[in-house]
Formats: sequence, structure tokens, C-alpha cells
Amino acid sequence: MPVRIFISRKLETDSPFLYFQSDVNVIAHSLLAFMPIDDGVPIPETNVIFFYSSNAVRFFHQKYINEWSDSAIMACMGPGTARTLEQLGGRPDYIGNGAPEDVARALIKKYESKSILFPRAKESRKSVQTLIAQHLTVRDLVVYESIRKNDFEHPNADILIFTSPKNAEAYYDKYTDNGEIVMAIGPTTQQQLLELGLDEIRIPDAANMNALFNLAQEIILTEF
Repeated sequence: MPVRIFISRKLETDSPFLYFQSDVNVIAHSLLAFMPIDDGVPIPETNVIFFYSSNAVRFFHQKYINEWSDSAIMACMGPGTARTLEQLGGRPDYIGNGAPEDVARALIKKYESKSILFPRAKESRKSVQTLIAQHLTVRDLVVYESIRKNDFEHPNADILIFTSPKNAEAYYDKYTDNGEIVMAIGPTTQQQLLELGLDEIRIPDAANMNALFNLAQEIILTEF
């Protein structure tokens, strides 16, 4: 019987999760809907714009399309976000590994004495902002919000992979733990799962889709 994997994200065309062998079925979709916040707030003056996610890039670009500039200094949480930024004409000056502590240390070192703008979701945990607040000038800008979906069906998967804290919340608000192997893309999502009562959450050695795929592949090879 094929191993079934659920991942709480729509897969990009180059996602490694599209290249599992035929004995692995991947169910991929977000448990959230995303809505822009158009409040008329202008872009705050800043030296650097930091993007937590691809959605932050897309909604910032949509909201400020007439002011978008590929000459601005831009930084990204991880490779997937950087790829979205490049697709929309931006040029990442810094690309993190997805781990908030590592990214925060790098930003403090690289952008000493500069101000950094964080376009973000309304409900963002502001993990990097909090870590750098005493070292750099932080500017905040809400550009979208995520809303939990209620109309999704149980994926009946052997492995559950959560790519954000709010996706984890949406799933366990509707379903209970049935002994599936649970994975988180990084420590922030892992912490949310712990708070939801899960006690064994696997995380990759880097908070990106390639590392997540490698860990899932290792689990399938050794445990199924």
C-alpha cells in the first residue's frame, strides 16, 4: 500500500515533493485562505525590506505595485521566498535558512545600524522582529491575513507535514492525533505543535522544502 503524505502547502512546479516514487502519494494543499489588507498605509521609510514568506512578497507587491523597486535592498527568510521575490523582479540581498535565530543573527551582523521593514501577516508571530528589536530599527507593515478553512477533509495520511503554525492550528482544531508521524518545517511550527499537545515532532536540519523532503524520504525508507 502506498505511503500517504499530507503537506499543508500548495506545491510549486519545482517542489521536490512532486518527485516521490509511485509508492508515495502526496496530498498538498493549504488549510488557510489568504486575504490582502488594503488600508492605504504608505511604505514606511526603511533601508531594508525583509520578507518572511512568499505570501508576504506577493501581497506587498500587489499592494505597492506602483512603488515596487528592484533597486531596494531586500532580504528573505529562506530560498522559497527568495525565488518568489525574483519571479516578481526583486533581487534578494540576503537569503536565510528559515531558522529564526540564525536569520536574526545574520541580519544583525549584515545590516548593523540600518532599519528593516517587515511586511507580514496580521497574525504573524514576528519571530525575527522580536529577536532583532534591541539591535536594529524595526518597521512593521501588515499586508495580508490568513483565515482558517473549515471545509477540508481528513487526508487519512501516514505522515502529516505542517508548514506554518496556523496550518497546524487549523488541522488540530478539526481533527485529533491518530498516531500519524508529524513533521514541522521549522522550530516555530514545531513549537506550535507542542503547544497543541503533540509530543513527537520531526523537523529537518534546515527550514526549507528540500530539507523537509529529505527528512520525509529518510522516514519512509526506514520506517515503512
